[in-house]
Amino acid sequence: MNIYNITAEYMRLLDAIASGEIPEEAIADTLEAVEGDFTYRIDNVSCYIKSLRAEAKAIKDESDILAARAKIKLNEADRLTEFIKNAMTSAGKNKLETPRCKITIKQNPESVTVGADFISWAMVHNEELLSYADPAPDKAKIKSELQAGVEIPGCTLTRGERIEIK
Repeated sequence: MNIYNITAEYMRLLDAIASGEIPEEAIADTLEAVEGDFTYRIDNVSCYIKSLRAEAKAIKDESDILAARAKIKLNEADRLTEFIKNAMTSAGKNKLETPRCKITIKQNPESVTVGADFISWAMVHNEELLSYADPAPDKAKIKSELQAGVEIPGCTLTRGERIEIK
């Protein structure tokens, strides 16, 4: 019998006791039998819940360990990527192909570098270049203006490099 049925049986038993359907000498034995089943089932389910929680904690702990290991591996990959980029740049190479890898140093798209004097200039001359949460440059609009030839104090178009490993 499951917990739901045991609970329903227990409620019927209490109703029967209250209405006088069960003789007083049988009440103790009947309650004991139903409560024993109920306690046994609740105990089993409670132990299962504890087991599930312990397993979930073990999984989370292992996940945290794996995340830390992944971060270490990614940092090492980034460090080695920068090493390869510097070595290839020093050697004057921007492409290298082997049977296992194709390495290319590519130009990143232009990005805007915003200087300290930009915000005060934009507030007076072209407020559309700002977005307001805290005053912050709208780099997409600034980039568009710079590409159109507009000179904006404190802003330049720069192009960085990235390395691509396939």
